[in-house]
Order: sequence, then C-alpha cells, then structure tokens
Amino acid sequence: MKVPAISGQAVLNAYERALVDYANEVGLPVDSDCKQYNFIKHTNDKQGNEDDWIKNCVVEDITGYLAPQIGIKKTSTIWFSYIVPDLTTGKALLDYQMFTRFTPEAKKGEQFIGERESGHAVYRLSVAINVNAIGRNGKGELVIINYEDRKKRIEAAFRALMLMLNGGYIGANKTRALMIEYTKPASFVAAVSVGLPFMVSPAEGYDYIDDTCQRASKFVEELGGEVHLYYLAGTDAKEPQQCKGNGLTAELVSTLNEAISKALSIVLEKLGLKEQGNKA
Repeated sequence: MKVPAISGQAVLNAYERALVDYANEVGLPVDSDCKQYNFIKHTNDKQGNEDDWIKNCVVEDITGYLAPQIGIKKTSTIWFSYIVPDLTTGKALLDYQMFTRFTPEAKKGEQFIGERESGHAVYRLSVAINVNAIGRNGKGELVIINYEDRKKRIEAAFRALMLMLNGGYIGANKTRALMIEYTKPASFVAAVSVGLPFMVSPAEGYDYIDDTCQRASKFVEELGGEVHLYYLAGTDAKEPQQCKGNGLTAELVSTLNEAISKALSIVLEKLGLKEQGNKA
C-alpha cells in the first residue's frame, strides 16, 4: 500500500530552519553556513574544535554535527519520527497534477511536461528532546557553562519546535501546494521525564494516551524518577484513567502550544534554570 509520508530528515530540516530564524530573532549565535540554511555541519572539515562549534552555533549544539575526517560527532538532541498517516482516523490520498513549461516560441523538444505528486492525510508525528545534552559536546562535557546562556538554548529548542509546527516550515512547493492545516491536532500526549528517559506511546489507536499513562505509572514505580504528562484527548482518543501517583502527574491542556510551554517550564524548573543565576 502506498501512502503519503514525510521523512524524519525532512522534518529535521524544517526544524533547523525554524531554529535559525528563532535564534536570529533572539540573538543566539548561528554560524555562517547555518544562517544560509546550509546544514553541512563540518562534513568536509579536516580540523576543528567542537567546543568552539557549540559556542558559535546553537543549531549545531541542538541538532548535532558529524566531521568524519577528524572523527568528531555529536548526536542531535532532538529526534523526529517519520510523519505518517493515521489510517484509524481518516483516509490517506495521493493526488497527481500535470503541469507544463511552455512558450509559443519554444522549439521542438523544449517544452516540458511534468507530474507532481501531493499527499493528503491526518498525520501523526513523534518528537523527543534530550534536554540534558544541550550545551554539551559529543563527549558529554558541559561547554555552555553560563546558566542563563544554557537556559536560552533550552528555550530555543522548545520554541523552535513551536515555530516549526505553527509557521509553515514543513512541506515542499508551498507556493503552489500550501497545506490547509499545519497544526490542528485531534489529540496528543507530551511527557517530561526526570531522571531516566521515558517515551510516550505512538499515536496509534484509541487508547494511546491511556497506554502512555499506564506505562508511565509502571515506569516510575519500577525505575523511580518523575514523569509529567500533558495531553489532549479529542475524538480519536479516550481520556486516561487514574493517571496519577507517586512521581506521576497528568494535566489536560487545550492546545499543543500550551503543552510545549508547560513542558519547557517544568524542564527549566527541574534543571534549576527557571530563576536566573540558579545552578543546573
């Protein structure tokens, strides 16, 4: 079965462009390549200092880099799934449009006939952010030592995500195939885990929010730490049952933007960065 999907790499590129725009707006450092949306990230470098790369570019700090010729890399702190259709809530359609490039003066063979493929669906996406790795190099050493500077970079990671989802960064050929709805989630669940990493359940089926709650409850019971959930249960997902306990909280929110803002707030609180000058 052929369905319209968007690769995680394409989503990352959209996020990186949003991060560049946000960083320029708030005065965070971005290197010359990333400013031009050229995310080569030292692929051809034969020498360099990764600590300087991180200090000089928030994009490389958050989304990683790889310099194979000198064996230096940092894994991206933000992860994206493919954007794939949710066939449990709607249909996925592929549409084909013919187009030509033609002038009356064109000689034989100069006319161009093409076919463009467009996809339509209700999509689902999973995102994870390793907040602890922001401000650190590939070896895990803290490079951004100033607490306020690190706080701004963590804020940038979340706010660039909000910008990407709301600002029309995802998709190609938007001048002729603008998406009707960029972000109007029918349902979602977001988690902030303190201690060990916890992933929410994929947005599959009617029970995925409740399943996330049950897994989170068992997670903190067996492994400790904390998990804080923010969710919206729409027509395609049911409300979670008994989603609270020691180390587990769940809060109903009205929008995805609200969930991202609340997740950022508790991240800064748990890292000790909510108030200027506190230690991380």
